Amino acid sequence: LSLGLIYKGLGDLKKAEKLLTKKAIHSELPEAHYIAAAEVAHQRNDSLSRDNYLEKAFGLSASEKLPIAIIKKLEWMVEEGKLDSAVQILSSLPLKIKKQKKMLVLQKVLYEKIGDYEKILKMLPDLKKLDEFDNNYLKQLELSCAINVLVGGEFIDISGLRKKWLSFSKDIRQKPPIIAVYTKSLIKIGASLEAEKILKKFLDDSMDIQLLEIYGSISSEKPKRMLRAIQYWTTKYGDSFELEMAAAQQCIYATMWGKAKNHLLKVIENSPTPVSLKLMADVEERLGNHGVSLVRRRQGLELAAKEGKG
Repeated sequence: LSLGLIYKGLGDLKKAEKLLTKKAIHSELPEAHYIAAAEVAHQRNDSLSRDNYLEKAFGLSASEKLPIAIIKKLEWMVEEGKLDSAVQILSSLPLKIKKQKKMLVLQKVLYEKIGDYEKILKMLPDLKKLDEFDNNYLKQLELSCAINVLVGGEFIDISGLRKKWLSFSKDIRQKPPIIAVYTKSLIKIGASLEAEKILKKFLDDSMDIQLLEIYGSISSEKPKRMLRAIQYWTTKYGDSFELEMAAAQQCIYATMWGKAKNHLLKVIENSPTPVSLKLMADVEERLGNHGVSLVRRRQGLELAAKEGKG
C-alpha cells in the first residue's frame, strides 16, 4: 500500500495501480488498497476500472458504519454531474450512515447542486454539530435556503404561504432580505394588507431601503393611512429620496396629483431614475400637462437606455 502511494505521488499511475491491486485481497487493509486504486483510476479518467475497484472495496469494507467506497462513489457522481443517480443511492442508505459526518457534508453539497433547499433546512440541526461550518456561515446558509424556498414555492393562498413562513426560525424571519421576499409573495397572492402590516412593523423600528420600496409600491385601499406612516418615518429618520418616492407613489394611489408631483420633483431634481420620471410623466398627464408629460417620458426612456448600456 505504501509503495503504491509513493508511485502515485511520483505520478507513475500505472505502476501505482498495479502495486495497489496486487495481492490486495490478502492484505491487512484490502478496502484501503482498492480505494487508493480507484483514486488512481479516477486520475487516469478510467471510470470503468475505478467503479470496479469501488465495488471490490465495498465488498471488503472494514467499516460497517460508513463504507468509504460509498463516500467516494457519491463524491465522484456529484463531481461528474450524475446527480439523479447520487440521490437514488443516497435514498437507499440507512439513516445511521446518512448521519455520519462525511455523509452530511456530501449531502449538503448534493442538495445545493440540485436546488433542494428544503432538505438542507432539515439538515441544519445536524450540520450545526459539525466543526466544518462556523455559526455565521450556517446562519447565512439558512437565510439563503429559506429565501430560495419562498422564491421557488407555488403558493395559491395565504394559509399555505404563512405556514411555510412560520416554519422558518424566528431569527431568520427578522432578516430584511427574507421579509422582502415574503411580503412580495403576499402582495402577489392578493394579501397586500398583511404585507403592509409586516413592513410597517419593521420600518417603525428600523429603516431598510428595500422594504421601504416595497411598502411604497403597495396599492392600498387606504393610501392616506400609508402616507401617515411615511410621514412618521420622515420625522424619525430624516428626509430621503426613498421616502419621497414612497410618498409620491401613495399620493398617486390617493389621486393626490399635486402632492405626488411635489414629492417626485424632489426625487428628480437630485436623483432621477427611469421609474420616477415615468411616474412624473403619468402625473403630468393627469394634471393636463401633456407636453411636459411627453418630455418626462422621453427623459425616462433615455435614462433607462443609458443605464442599460452601463
